Amino acid sequence: MPITLIGAFVQTSLRTMRLMNMVKSQLEANKELVRRFVEAINKKDFIKFDELCAPNYIWHGEGGAPTIREPVRGLENFKKAVADFTNALPDLKVMIEDLVAEGDRVAVRYKEIGTHTGAPFAGIPRLGLRPPLYGQRLNSAASRV
Repeated sequence: MPITLIGAFVQTSLRTMRLMNMVKSQLEANKELVRRFVEAINKKDFIKFDELCAPNYIWHGEGGAPTIREPVRGLENFKKAVADFTNALPDLKVMIEDLVAEGDRVAVRYKEIGTHTGAPFAGIPRLGLRPPLYGQRLNSAASRV
């Protein structure tokens, strides 16, 4: 191979490596956003959601009403739903089991453990039980979490 072809190959390879490092760096940043989101739940630091979530944030989960299976729409409604959940399970801990990023999306599989000793939640009176809850979410880092 002439030197010019080797030089072109090396330059292309270096550009590709830089691009791959930038993509990897962005994927890691997106995963870190989800880690901080979980940490905010664990610390009951609901103010942190203001920097982690867009104002029009949608939580595709339950918002506390026993028969409503609608998404929680809006950041303030989400903060209230999380406060209700953590009031019902005051020792709640969320643990990330798996975290996978692709583009601006981050998939997370998690386990929640907490004792239902606080306020009733989703129409269920306090039972003193500590069942683990498992879930998964797909987060869009483009609109924050």
